Amino acid sequence: MSKNKFSSSGFIRHLQGLIKNGYFPRDKKLPSVRQLAEQFGVGRQIALFSLGQLVKQHILISVNRKGYFINPEYSAGKFYRIGFLDNESNSLRNAYSSQFYYAALSYGYQLIPVNRFENDEELPEMLKRYPDIDGIIVTGRHITDRMLVPLARGKIPYAVFGTYNISSRHPAVNFRNPEKRFDSVARWILEHDIKSAAIVAGPQSSFSEQHTLSLWQTSLMRKVPGCRIIPVHALNDGYREVSMLLEDPVPPELFIFCGEHCMGYKQYAFDHPNVKLPRAIISQTWQIPMPEELVDFIIPSPSREDFLIVMKEILEKLNCI
Repeated sequence: MSKNKFSSSGFIRHLQGLIKNGYFPRDKKLPSVRQLAEQFGVGRQIALFSLGQLVKQHILISVNRKGYFINPEYSAGKFYRIGFLDNESNSLRNAYSSQFYYAALSYGYQLIPVNRFENDEELPEMLKRYPDIDGIIVTGRHITDRMLVPLARGKIPYAVFGTYNISSRHPAVNFRNPEKRFDSVARWILEHDIKSAAIVAGPQSSFSEQHTLSLWQTSLMRKVPGCRIIPVHALNDGYREVSMLLEDPVPPELFIFCGEHCMGYKQYAFDHPNVKLPRAIISQTWQIPMPEELVDFIIPSPSREDFLIVMKEILEKLNCI
């Protein structure tokens, strides 16, 4: 049999399925690395790596000088593969997906990311494509109770990441402490004696964008009372809204972009090279290439520790840990 019939991730999934289905006796040790490699047509390194990952996921235990055994506490109903459905497509979400992926690995769980726009899948399609997932995390723009019906009626535990206009019966988790981001911006405003600032978020039709803008507005009005705060909901790249503000007789001294709508600001600068633009603050998490001369301050992203904390809360909601 030719080597590497499976990739490492594919062989891990294959072993998970065999263990779930009782292929390996629970009271006996698994075949050796060499035997697994020969039996399933993979290299020994892939076999060894896969066994190590299953140990991290608490499916197997490794006994010194004896080999690998199925964890006596393992049950097929436990959570080892978690779907991560993102119904939005932008650089922020991609960055979040990566952070959550590695946070899940830190706890011994495998995250299966699916982006609605990249994979052309809605929730029902994802559930059909991955029938063996043990739980699911749902995030992205425009999440509604109706969208969550297949999960609410089904047997797969789920959790929603983010703040949305949904019923309290749906388990939801978000970052606990956004205040440090507000604090960093407030300090910058005070240091530069800014008297007026426009906060630009996404469309008003999105509850999460309404919530984001409200949090920023409330927090900065409290932290920098001497600064006039102008809340703005932007469509598309924000070009139209930025233009209207800049062409006002008294334009804001600062733009704070909570999302990708800073692209409209970038385009305006390109279209009006002789216009002196106000200062601008963008969120680092969007990872959008902006000329250095247009950006005065980048908002710190949530830290690795922030993602580990929120992932632990999600796993608890899913009854994983």
